[in-house]
Amino acid sequence: MPLALELAAARLRSYALPDLLGQLEHSLGGLHADFRDRPERLRSLRAAVQWSYDLLGEDDRDLFECCSLFKGGFTPAALTAVWGSAEALDRIESLPDQSFVQRLETSDTRWKMLQPLRELAAEHAAHHPLAQTWRDRHACYFLNMIEAYIQEREQRKIKTDERARYLPHYPNIRAGMV
Repeated sequence: MPLALELAAARLRSYALPDLLGQLEHSLGGLHADFRDRPERLRSLRAAVQWSYDLLGEDDRDLFECCSLFKGGFTPAALTAVWGSAEALDRIESLPDQSFVQRLETSDTRWKMLQPLRELAAEHAAHHPLAQTWRDRHACYFLNMIEAYIQEREQRKIKTDERARYLPHYPNIRAGMV
């Protein structure tokens, strides 16, 4: 991400900070500069991320694209459900090593993708033959999570203040329902 900072700083010569922040909503396309003394892959964030993506093996690309369905963080159980098998848990170990996903510092295992990486992966995932299957599994997993919560609450097995344990899943719940 040092490249992203450098590219954003270069654009500050031409744009006021509020305007630049608006452009960075989709940082993958908005960060570029004409650094003539650098290789093409270091002139834009998109080119740098695409270059890294191109270095992945096909199996890693598939998993990387599948992970793009998650908004915010995701757990091993969620990844297994969306991928369709526990094989994903063995395969994901290579993605943090290459900085494609990060493990969050939480008490349970959770991963996340940086926004520019997620944007590129989502673009590629849109054309993947399993994309609709992954979206359906994602929606079902989080819908089932909410249905289980409602059942537990109705049966008085959980207290109202225990809703906080579902907050980390909110972005995915919302995305799955949309």
